[in-house]
Amino acid sequence: IAETGSGKTVAFGLPLCHYVLTLPEEIKDRVADQGPLAIVLAPTRELALQIDVEFQKLLSRQKQIKSFAIVGGQEILRQAQELRQVLGPELLIITPGPT
Repeated sequence: IAETGSGKTVAFGLPLCHYVLTLPEEIKDRVADQGPLAIVLAPTRELALQIDVEFQKLLSRQKQIKSFAIVGGQEILRQAQELRQVLGPELLIITPGPT
C-alpha cells in the first residue's frame, strides 16, 4: 500500500515499455491489424486512467509506442472512435465495468 507518487506505475511500466521497444519491427508493424502487444488490467477506472497518464509521460519523448485506456462506465462508441484515431496502440490499459 504505497503512497501516490511513489513510482509503482514506473516500476512495471518502464520494463514493459523497454520490452516493447526491443521487439522486432515486423512485430510492431502488425499491431494495427493484430492487436496490442501488452494489456494492463486495472481494478478501477480511476486507476486505469491514472496509469494511462503515467504511461503517456513515460512515452512522451518517443513516437514508437502508443498507449490507450479503455474503461467501463464510459460511452463505448466514443472510446471506439478514439481508439481508431490512435491507429493501433501497442499498450492498452483497461478495466472492466458497466457500459
